[in-house]
Amino acid sequence: MTATEIGGLLRERLGDKVLEVHDDALSGWVKVERAAFVDACRLLRDDPRTQMEVLHSLTAVDRIARFEVVVHLCSIAKKHAVALKADTASRDDVAFPSVTSVWPAADWHERETYDMFGVVFEGHPHLRRILLPSDWEGWPLRKDEGNPLEYHGIPGIATIRGLEEAHRAQQAVERAEKYGGAAPAKAAAKPAGGSPPAPGGAPAAPGGAPKAPPMPGGAPKAPPLPGGAPKAPPLPGGAAPKPPGAPTPPKPPSGGGAPPLPPGFKSPPPKGDAS
Repeated sequence: MTATEIGGLLRERLGDKVLEVHDDALSGWVKVERAAFVDACRLLRDDPRTQMEVLHSLTAVDRIARFEVVVHLCSIAKKHAVALKADTASRDDVAFPSVTSVWPAADWHERETYDMFGVVFEGHPHLRRILLPSDWEGWPLRKDEGNPLEYHGIPGIATIRGLEEAHRAQQAVERAEKYGGAAPAKAAAKPAGGSPPAPGGAPAAPGGAPKAPPMPGGAPKAPPLPGGAPKAPPLPGGAAPKPPGAPTPPKPPSGGGAPPLPPGFKSPPPKGDAS
């Protein structure tokens, strides 16, 4: 069902107590009078056309002149959802009927709304703070209150911000006194492959950087080893070892001359012989 259809269903039972219907694919809602809020909730839960068996959120909105209580309901069986809204009488009269008798899950939601906004849910079994200490003064999410300056000697956020601002101002004064009002100079970045430039653009030394003087007699040489450099021991047999699998080269004929031709080889005829 859409919010318009749900609003029409409520009007069938509650009449003029339904004040406003807003149909939206993402956030459809219906607003009713405060006195009819519990009846509307019970109707949406029990009517077979709606079956709103799940309350998954309850909170309040500070409207300056009053507080608006909002519950978000959904039906798993029917696969639809809607938000139901109602206002407190005024900003000073914050009494509102509890819906814990309809959905027990509203217990902690109503305690949190009381803790943050100060809305008093009449009929709640044990209405007390749930997030803040029991001796906390004020309601943090009200637009006209904010947080206290301190709590049992612990500074509040306003005090902490004031201390931070005073500390930054003192640091600015100290920097101005130390550097004469100018920002401290940053160290020049060292270029790759060389030394950093001279500060303030100072000229380089004449003739370039000084070089180390040569050593007398030249650079020292390593002393020779006793008996000369060691030699590799001779291999057995006097020949270099042959790697495994290497072919043996043919031996030349003992009488000298050209080596024998391989079998089947025919020498070319002499030049000028046409036959």
